[in-house]
Amino acid sequence: ILQEQHSVISRAQVFSCGMSRSALHLRIASSGPWQRILPGVYLAITGGMTQHQREMAALLYAGPASLITGPAAVRRHGLRSPGPDVVDLLIPARSRRQSAAFVRVHRTERMPERMFVTGKVRFAEAPRAVADAARFLTRFDDVRAVVCDAVQRQTCTVADLAAELQAGPSAGSALLREALAEVGDGVRSVSEADFRVLIVR
Repeated sequence: ILQEQHSVISRAQVFSCGMSRSALHLRIASSGPWQRILPGVYLAITGGMTQHQREMAALLYAGPASLITGPAAVRRHGLRSPGPDVVDLLIPARSRRQSAAFVRVHRTERMPERMFVTGKVRFAEAPRAVADAARFLTRFDDVRAVVCDAVQRQTCTVADLAAELQAGPSAGSALLREALAEVGDGVRSVSEADFRVLIVR
């Protein structure tokens, strides 16, 4: 389990392997070889976490119905995305899981029917990941960079992103709508967008 999950394991998995509570407590003690990184989730090594470990821990924390979206999922598709090292997760609207530490949960009635899977890591398809990333970012230059990169590399189309814009919540979508308007005019990079603004002025 640890090998498949980047040295991350949940409390339920620990007990399913036959480890006792006292043995677990010894491992996560201040002098032990493990560390508690989220409620009910442990890292079986000392030291800092990698991004792979953060993402695996987030999914174990939120449960099997969750999947990664936003900047972390955008990067999983090989695209560039600014943003903090938090992991944004989509979870069903009925779930009661709360955000914790580096995990931000987003309850939604629009859980994707399809997803990408790499090993044990589940993440949203590119159009949903890019649209969600744009909604979570606060600077227009960052939103523009994510949208342009996705379209320029043909990871998703303008129509894909427009459909996500239409289907998703209007809250937080203003910058995405503005970026799509630029891309609809033929802009495919940040430098082209800057040049377009110069010409318009």
